Amino acid sequence: KSEMAGGSWVVDDGVGPVNEGFEDVERQRDAEWINTGLEKKRKLFAVAFRMAELGVLVAAVFVWYWVFHNPVCNWLFRCGCTWNWEGGWDACNYHDPSALHKCPFCMSKPPITWFTSYFIMALQVLLFYVCLHLTTKILDAKKSRSVSGAKKVIARRFLWVDLSASHATMISHLILTSLLSLSVSLLSFFVLNILVGFLFWVFSDGYPHFIF
Repeated sequence: KSEMAGGSWVVDDGVGPVNEGFEDVERQRDAEWINTGLEKKRKLFAVAFRMAELGVLVAAVFVWYWVFHNPVCNWLFRCGCTWNWEGGWDACNYHDPSALHKCPFCMSKPPITWFTSYFIMALQVLLFYVCLHLTTKILDAKKSRSVSGAKKVIARRFLWVDLSASHATMISHLILTSLLSLSVSLLSFFVLNILVGFLFWVFSDGYPHFIF
């Protein structure tokens, strides 16, 4: 049965009114989701994925720090720090009593030294979610541009994933946005160390080296 409601035609097919402007999101299928519990299952899947993703992110950030912190420290300040499996900071000029200047990173004390570790790692996690939000918006914009005419794309958005997409598309978007965001997060470690290292160098007691 069809009738005019609010200036637009609606169709009553037994599962509720369906506005013609929302054909692309298949409102009839949405109604079926509610009845079958499919949307709830997808939300639970998205929650489980994001929780696992957070665990992987935190672990990756800590491992990245453990691997690269000392080499980056030496690159910034020429202090003698090296890979952890080759001695770490054992050869740092911080341990040399005859050194006129000591590494700004290594000589700092808590809580100042936390700016070289936990602060940077926290920013990496934050950047991950900023990138996740931006990549999701880009995917949404690309999807919207692919729709012609007056049709609209309405995403049933939940935890940065479109629940109205097909199951395969939803999973591929989850994986793609997660990997892109993780790459940005890990690579930002080097940029953040340069910025923090520069501040430590500026406020050091005349330390002679910073990158060059």
